[in-house]
Amino acid sequence: MPTLTAHRTGASLLAGTGDAWTAALIAPDRDLVAWSLPGAAAYGTAPGPEPTEWLTVVGAPEPAADLLRAVLPDLPAPPYGLTVPRGTDLSGLPGMAVAEDTYEYWELMTATRAPQPHPLEDRVRTDDAGMPEITALLTAASPGYAVRPGDPTVQTWATLRTEDGELAAAGALQRRPGTGTAHLASIATAPALRGRGLAAAVTGRLTRDVLEGGEAVCTLSVHSGNASAVRLYRRLGYTTVQEFTSVQLEEDF
Repeated sequence: MPTLTAHRTGASLLAGTGDAWTAALIAPDRDLVAWSLPGAAAYGTAPGPEPTEWLTVVGAPEPAADLLRAVLPDLPAPPYGLTVPRGTDLSGLPGMAVAEDTYEYWELMTATRAPQPHPLEDRVRTDDAGMPEITALLTAASPGYAVRPGDPTVQTWATLRTEDGELAAAGALQRRPGTGTAHLASIATAPALRGRGLAAAVTGRLTRDVLEGGEAVCTLSVHSGNASAVRLYRRLGYTTVQEFTSVQLEEDF
């Protein structure tokens, strides 16, 4: 196996990977514990210099698997879970195993060109104060939503209401801590109002605000099984740049 390289700063880690997810999460001046082999890198995603309970691995599947098996035995405690490139072999992890029914398949998508204005975009607001309504919408539409009102990483909530004032769709423009990368999250439509282009209007407005404001990229993540959402984002100019699998771990007794 090639020599394992340890990294203690974001700049060191970033110098060895062109990975878009890492660039969105890790600032050059961040202290961290990370490792790399040719073709893969591993690091914790929580702030601070110590490995987190969740370990992220990026790169190609085969070197990612080699890197995991090299790093896991030396961690001070087993991680709670892993995010790895899709296709990484997770069998035979030293001292631990993947918990049943915890596989999540998702992808990182990026846009670098602003989409055309959506016909419903003039009804999208970014100054809506209806935070309890947004929470209720997200709970009804997507109980596992990633970001909620009050999250300090959210710069803007975009909302779209019906002519009667009912909240119909919403989404968040999030700023990744440390890097400030624009990331869209918790895009949701009221279940009874789906199929009317409401999420497209919200997503398109937030994307245009980012890219027409002079930023180079806007990112979002989506569950790979959500085919309708993937199609929507592609129509708005997003491209899948990485595919991941996330799992929870348990001790292998």
